[in-house]
Amino acid sequence: MRRVDASAPGKAVLVGEYAVLHGAPALVLAVDRRVRVTIRSCGSGRSRLEVPQLAADPLALEFGSDGCLRWPASYADRPELDLCRNLLTEALGQAGHPTLPGPGGLQIRIDSAELFLQNRHSHSKLGLGSSAAVTVALTAALQAYLRGSERGARPSLPDLLESHRRQQGGRGSGLDLAAALEGGLLAYRLVDQRPQYRTLVWPADWPLLFVWSGESASTGAFLQRYQQWRAVDPKAADDLWRAMDDCAREAVACIESGARERFMTCINNYCELMGKIGDRIHAPVLSPRHQRLAAIALESGAAYKPCGAGGGDLGMFMAADDVRLEQLRSRIQAQGFGELALKPALTGLQLALTDNARG
Repeated sequence: MRRVDASAPGKAVLVGEYAVLHGAPALVLAVDRRVRVTIRSCGSGRSRLEVPQLAADPLALEFGSDGCLRWPASYADRPELDLCRNLLTEALGQAGHPTLPGPGGLQIRIDSAELFLQNRHSHSKLGLGSSAAVTVALTAALQAYLRGSERGARPSLPDLLESHRRQQGGRGSGLDLAAALEGGLLAYRLVDQRPQYRTLVWPADWPLLFVWSGESASTGAFLQRYQQWRAVDPKAADDLWRAMDDCAREAVACIESGARERFMTCINNYCELMGKIGDRIHAPVLSPRHQRLAAIALESGAAYKPCGAGGGDLGMFMAADDVRLEQLRSRIQAQGFGELALKPALTGLQLALTDNARG
């Protein structure tokens, strides 16, 4: 009986949204909410997929003799399952489409509950990079399972990024993949569209507060409109990109030098620049909810920006000290916003294989 357990953390983008797509640096922090993937053999010979966040019941899977996935036709009218199909197809492809070991089938469980807001009234993504974390954990788990070893199962970031872009119409910087793979705080950028990053250390005495804006956003739709605007007005787009690039570079330098006040200024400036993107692409990057949160920060002498493409999802506050952070916490709660208790995840991909046949 073979079993693989894998997990990968979500992320919060501290600075660098949009501009990172064209070579500007970004700061991305892995957070302590994880996607968890389990793959184990089953004696029935029937493979199944459990994705509690997308489907109430297990999904039947079929694999050909070449190891390729045969997606049941009955799932064609369920677009919410497309991501699962694409991820499985890509992960099997990276493993070389090998023959499944043994006579039985696979039981695959993908649990991303920690990256969703779940209560009796809603089931919404939080904007923590769930699809990237699933990509990293599932790819590694499948490779370990099919090879029967953890050795060599860790996927490379360039391969993950290529796969992820195929699923997202060529879009995506890969910073969420890097966070899921490596963990910690990363200074990330694309050089000739290939990922480069280095690890930084978030200062322990720089308090952050993450808040749920109250609504989910479509990152893909915002990025598509951004790219369309760049194609129509490249000069204006380059001018705005340079301003964002300068701000992001300064933010990275502030982390390295410990310049907290300057970093807070960078956060507020980048928030303003994201608002300008929203104006140009005619989309609510700084939605009314984000604007309310930014106003609270301004009144409190703090810093605020959305984390990610904006429009909803996650936002972050930074205060000069813990006392002001507590005052912020009280104010946002009084106005009906919910705090997300997030901490840095120091470890990225985690992988464990057990194989009773070996011992």
